[in-house]
Amino acid sequence: MAKEMLNFAFMFTVCESFLCIGLIILANDLYEKYPKTSLYLKHFSLYSLILNSSVMLFMIYKSIP
Repeated sequence: MAKEMLNFAFMFTVCESFLCIGLIILANDLYEKYPKTSLYLKHFSLYSLILNSSVMLFMIYKSIP
C-alpha cells in the first residue's frame, strides 16, 4: 500500500513539474503584452518547481531501503 502511494506521489510531482515548466514557457511568451503578470507567473512557477524538486528528492530518499 505504501509503495503504491509513493509511486502515485512521485508521478504527481513529475506531472506538476512539467506543468510548471509549461507555465514558465507561457510567461515568456506573454512578456511583451503583459510584463507584470508574466513576471508574477514566472516567479510562482519557479517557486513551485523548486518545491516540487525538494519533495521529489525527499521521496527518493525515503524510498531507498
